[in-house]
Amino acid sequence: MKKNYVQETAVADFIPRSYSEDLHLENGKYLNLCIQCNHVFVGHKNRAICKVCLEENLLHLPDFEGMKIKKISESAQQHKK
Repeated sequence: MKKNYVQETAVADFIPRSYSEDLHLENGKYLNLCIQCNHVFVGHKNRAICKVCLEENLLHLPDFEGMKIKKISESAQQHKK
């Protein structure tokens, strides 16, 4: 009875952390270890963060909506003056 519970818990934790959108890619079926939570997930071989941790991190990014971004050339011209 314990074995089924452990398996069900592992699968329930595994699926939301994986990237189903990577499955069609040639290198999209790798088992990766998340560098933040140390859970295993399936995704492209170059992914380092599981989907759950990625979504949590996106919530904490600064809001760049109102910020002005200057072009490098504009910034360089201002420094010359």
